[in-house]
Amino acid sequence: MINEHVDQAVDLLGGPSQAAKALGVSPSFICQMRDGLKAVPAIRALQFERATAGAVRAVDLCPALVEVAA
Repeated sequence: MINEHVDQAVDLLGGPSQAAKALGVSPSFICQMRDGLKAVPAIRALQFERATAGAVRAVDLCPALVEVAA
């Protein structure tokens, strides 16, 4: 099942390859997170938020961050 928030972030960054470069990971890991095969780690969620200038929020990508922010 597609993770809509990761999909949005990947689209904003120009695709899996560009997203991978922005986060310092492989394009296949980006696709695994987008396709729901891997959970989005907190550090990657924060990187996505920064790379998208806040258009995609880290707490939407990694719900565990809600507990930290509270």
